[in-house]
Amino acid sequence: QNKTDETLITESKDLVGAINELFQNVDSGKEIIADAIDDKNVTKDSTFAAMGEAIENIHADREEDRQRLIEILEASNMELTGDESMNTLLDLIDISNINLSEIKCLKTGGHTTFIIKNDDSLWACGHNQYGVLGLGHTNHAYVFTKLDIEDVKDIYPGAHYVFIMKNDGSIWCSGQNTYGQLGLGDYTQRTTLAQVNIDNVKEFYCGAYHVIALKNDGTLWSCGYNTCGELGLSDTTNRNVFTQVNITDVKYVKCGYYTSFIIKNDGSLWACGLNNYGQLGLGNTTNKSTFTQVT
Repeated sequence: QNKTDETLITESKDLVGAINELFQNVDSGKEIIADAIDDKNVTKDSTFAAMGEAIENIHADREEDRQRLIEILEASNMELTGDESMNTLLDLIDISNINLSEIKCLKTGGHTTFIIKNDDSLWACGHNQYGVLGLGHTNHAYVFTKLDIEDVKDIYPGAHYVFIMKNDGSIWCSGQNTYGQLGLGDYTQRTTLAQVNIDNVKEFYCGAYHVIALKNDGTLWSCGYNTCGELGLSDTTNRNVFTQVNITDVKYVKCGYYTSFIIKNDGSLWACGLNNYGQLGLGNTTNKSTFTQVT
């Protein structure tokens, strides 16, 4: 009580330290906190700093995650009371439908996970509001579910959409298409996989709402959201079909949320898109709608 706020700030590295300094002898308060934390390593004899650290280690979405696990287990006809602890629920989960030795590729999107198994089948789980999982509906998938596509070579997940390349070179996609990012010539979302009219693709690079395709000949093609010029097409008009970018000899591409970077075969670096914080590294805060060399 005799300490000023200024003294507390000076002597305490953080709020937990201040609480520890002020109330380290208040056993009743410590006991309440210890009981609430429900951690066998934390007792009323622990410091407030230790209690604070224990609180931080508790997952913020613990109850939400617990309810999700209950839904998964009940869907498997498991009888639950709803009072099971988190650890009990985790012990009950059966992931035998996925053999880790059978997986040859795993990639994640915004809130999704895709795997290719050794037989080139495609499996997915996660957030499915826009039909990104390609399962024919928009219900979230809490376990890995097989997609109706075979002979898959690679997966390129975006925020709420995905591109899939088959071994024959054909390209397929599903999910959000608000800005034409699926390259299908419209703005309609897809809940099932649709074939894209583009060939000879080496790699796809996905931003939040825009996509860049690098072809085997080193040419660059882009579609989707373009308000900040991230498609590199010299304007800020969205595209719903893949459109060739006026730059060649590209070796590597990386898409940010609203930005695009490329490295050419000569090692030079080029950028376009949103630049309000100078994220393009061009020495200014001006957006660029064409790929501009970073010096």
